[in-house]
This record gives sequence, structure tokens and C-alpha cells, in this order.
Amino acid sequence: MTDDLPEVGKYVTSIRDARGIVIGNDNTIYQTFLSAGYVPLAHRLISFTAFIEERAKNFVGRRFVVEQLDNFMKHSPSGYFIIKGEAGIGKSALIAHLVKERKYVHHFAVGTQGINRAGQFLENICAQLMPTTSCVKLR
Repeated sequence: MTDDLPEVGKYVTSIRDARGIVIGNDNTIYQTFLSAGYVPLAHRLISFTAFIEERAKNFVGRRFVVEQLDNFMKHSPSGYFIIKGEAGIGKSALIAHLVKERKYVHHFAVGTQGINRAGQFLENICAQLMPTTSCVKLR
């Protein structure tokens, strides 16, 4: 595809399913074209505001868990911090509190609202991360 462009290697092109983008030097986007069925990722963002407010409103204590999480995040460049507990013990309240106070990127599986699919998780997290992330370096 780049053979038709005046300076081979200057542009990166990608076309798939009638969607495409032309990117040049310094990740400058020169042209985009999308199929009619395209939905911008920002429209896939799921608002959990009411859920967070409801769960976090009566949150108290658990300082030791927050300290352990802070320590983990400070000393671990990657990995998982698992919070386990029986139903109703306050796991969702803790996470809602942290999201509200620290503005963490987040996603909650809320089966009663039909928010329980992996695709929803990926779209929602990506929609939150995209505005805060610089363009991916192209090879």
C-alpha cells in the first residue's frame, strides 16, 4: 500500500473491513476513513457513577488493606493484587471508594445491569485509557 505514496516508509497505512488510517511522521494522522457501522470507542464508555456513589457512601475503615495496596503499587511494577472475601464483606465498597477518591481506571461486573462480558470490560477500559495515553510507537 505504501508503494503509491511519494516517500516510501514515511507513511504507515492500515486498512481492514473498510476502515483505515494514514499516519505520517511524528504520528501525525493524515487521513482516516471508517465504515458506516463504526462506533467511536468513547461511546463504549460505561458510567459507573451511580454504582460507585451507592457502594462508597457508607465505606469506613479498611485502612490496612489500602496501605497494603499502596505498598504493592509502590514496589511492584506489575502483577495482581487480589482482594478476596465472602459476599457482602465490602470488596466492591472498597474498590468504589478507591475509584472515587483516586480516580482509578475501573470496570465493575454488574450482572443485574447486563455488564458481565469480557468485550464490555475491554471496550470500557480502553475508552478510559485512550485519552490519557500518547500514541503507540509504530514499527
